[in-house]
Amino acid sequence: MNFHLPMLKYLKLSGLSICKRELTTKLFSSCPVLESLIIKRCCVNLDNVYATKLKDFKVKSNDYGSQEGNMIRLYAPNLTSFICGSCLSHDYSLESLSSLVTADFRMTLQDNDEDYDSYLTDSAECKKHVSQSMMNLLRGIHNVKDLILPDCFLQVISGASKLLECQSPQLSNLRILELQTYLRKNCFPAIAYLLKNSPKLESLYIQINKDYSDEPLIYPFCDEIISDPQNIGDDWETEVSLPCMMHHLKFVKLIPVQGRINELKFLELLLRNAAVLERVILCCEWGPGKTTTRLTNFSEKLRTFPRVSSAVTFMCF
Repeated sequence: MNFHLPMLKYLKLSGLSICKRELTTKLFSSCPVLESLIIKRCCVNLDNVYATKLKDFKVKSNDYGSQEGNMIRLYAPNLTSFICGSCLSHDYSLESLSSLVTADFRMTLQDNDEDYDSYLTDSAECKKHVSQSMMNLLRGIHNVKDLILPDCFLQVISGASKLLECQSPQLSNLRILELQTYLRKNCFPAIAYLLKNSPKLESLYIQINKDYSDEPLIYPFCDEIISDPQNIGDDWETEVSLPCMMHHLKFVKLIPVQGRINELKFLELLLRNAAVLERVILCCEWGPGKTTTRLTNFSEKLRTFPRVSSAVTFMCF
């Protein structure tokens, strides 16, 4: 099969199956000026995507289930936008992404949307493979300026303490970071790792997952902390820490804040370490009947936290 598409700049593949590596290699090599590539709900071998003019690459739900596994091997020196909705268990080899500006990795643990609790039952070898794959992914996007990461990513690499200690790819150009997370304690090693290795980070957005909003026992509300000091969770002090290296972080936004202990402890740790922090925006979502009390208690608790930046202001909506 021959392809010859010398003028093609935009290509979208949907519901397509191309399993042979030679065919996809021929397809992409026949598009020398390709600038935008979208792959959605496909079974396409992406082991050799060589596209020197490619600027935008989006892949979602691509399950190429060969015996060798799923591999996304991408060589695109002019790529500026990379959106990946594939799964964490795939392998990623990203080369020469020196022009990358934005990366959005709203990924899942498996192609069948398997949750993190199921992932915990996997073998140690499987967990090591997934966490190593995610570290390789970070290494491949080290020039990115704007990055979005999901909760499952944070939990997976938080569970790989040895990898976090010995492998530290610097996100040296990262300015904006968005984390989609419930701010569980078991995500904090990854959050600390990202902050430590993003020396120029200026803006941090926390999109608090609402998936867990129906599980009120995970973390108590702030007014429950006030009435019962035992709920404050002192073990956070010994198990959770953020690096004193946030020399450029000026803006933080949390949405939607529910007034729970995990949100308070994150803000407390942030205020201790963000030396030039200027503004913190809290978009609140309070429970019915307790709006005024919860907002008051949450605000009062925030005011008691020590802070290294004298210029920080809070805005609540």
